[in-house]
Amino acid sequence: MKKTLALICTTTTLLSGCGGGGGGTTAAPLPPPVALPLAAYVGEWAGECADHQRDGVLIKAVGNSALSLTARTDYYDKADCSGAIIATERSSADIAMTYVSSVDSSVALGPGVAAKTIKVDQVNVVVPTSTTTLSGSAVSTVTQNGVQLQCVSYSNGERACANTQGSQVGGSGPGGLYATDMYTLISSGSGYTFEQRFSKK
Repeated sequence: MKKTLALICTTTTLLSGCGGGGGGTTAAPLPPPVALPLAAYVGEWAGECADHQRDGVLIKAVGNSALSLTARTDYYDKADCSGAIIATERSSADIAMTYVSSVDSSVALGPGVAAKTIKVDQVNVVVPTSTTTLSGSAVSTVTQNGVQLQCVSYSNGERACANTQGSQVGGSGPGGLYATDMYTLISSGSGYTFEQRFSKK
């Protein structure tokens, strides 16, 4: 599962309240919509397929300026990620993101893609110390060189193994987001470098 230490997004969600009314009176006008700075992140996102594996994130709002991100990696028997999911990798702790500000930054949104100036929502990202679990019909436990591993076996005879014992040390750092799709970016000096692209489900 990729470490997601930066995210960027630009669209907004609108909230409105309701005015009271009754007895023939006119309803009070609705207040103007409120744009939450990270609202476009909220929802379920799927990453691109990478050799049997597809990363996914479920993002929830926490108040008006923070998000909680639940990450997972789904494993498929076919290398193009078609067909049924045969295993899923999960972390025991969610990633937290808090809005800082919005800035213009020149970013290359993928390998071989020319950099362009985009509006980046800067966030502080906190990844807690966590454990990882791998579960599903294709998962087995093996021991190699005295180390216990969990493995996903594919019908072509190949398998992918991971050491899920112990805890993964957390950390924190700056990041940012941008949408049409959602791109995860790594903070690099005064700018950002591309990590991964997600599409909303």
